[in-house]
Amino acid sequence: MKRIAGNKKGQFIIIGMLIIAIMIISTGAIMHRAATYYRHEPWAEYLSLMGDIELSANKLVELSLCNYTHSNDAGVLAFNIKAWQNDLATMYPGYGIGLSCDPSNGPVNLGGVTVDYSSGLGRVWDKNSSISVANASFTVNVASMGLTGYKFSTPVMLNLTVLNATGTQIYVSVRRENNQVFTDLEKENFLVTSYNIKSVVSLHDQKNIHVYLIELFTTVSTPFTVSAWDHRGIKVAAQYPTS
Repeated sequence: MKRIAGNKKGQFIIIGMLIIAIMIISTGAIMHRAATYYRHEPWAEYLSLMGDIELSANKLVELSLCNYTHSNDAGVLAFNIKAWQNDLATMYPGYGIGLSCDPSNGPVNLGGVTVDYSSGLGRVWDKNSSISVANASFTVNVASMGLTGYKFSTPVMLNLTVLNATGTQIYVSVRRENNQVFTDLEKENFLVTSYNIKSVVSLHDQKNIHVYLIELFTTVSTPFTVSAWDHRGIKVAAQYPTS
């Protein structure tokens, strides 16, 4: 009986110690989460704010390039940036956000094509490989967070290359910034001057490069011009062969 009583007493002690240990661990975990929350919450807020600003800047540059490729208005990016700078104070009241922008200017070589930027926008069309581009460097200051000199850039590009043409078929490639290919464009995204398009097929060539096969109703004769629009509405026009 004593042994049984001793065993029960020992069990109660062990259980009690386990309960106390669980309480200590639980309290410690709660305190750690609380300390971590208050330590990292400003950092999370900072990351969220910078992410929103960078995303908005990229969309603004894309929209400006789209407008430029349809209207040839070289001042549209500068106009949109100025309007956005004013809107930031309304969008984020109390943050003390200051944003400055330096649009790219001067000639630059992109994939073998020399483009002359004007206020952050540029294009070289009617070539075998044609391009529409935009780029601007931004600097952000946030007074409420003590942040100064946060920099990022927003390159946007659409490249159209006519690879070959024979009979009723035209082969082209379409790329965006970072040399990424568009793989989901359709018939509505292309136009061949003076010809009606029968179909557009997405495929890979012998070198495993993604291309589009544009099938016409009639045999194509050179020179001809192919225009393409991506999902952002950005346009580019290429001529084959280059005159």
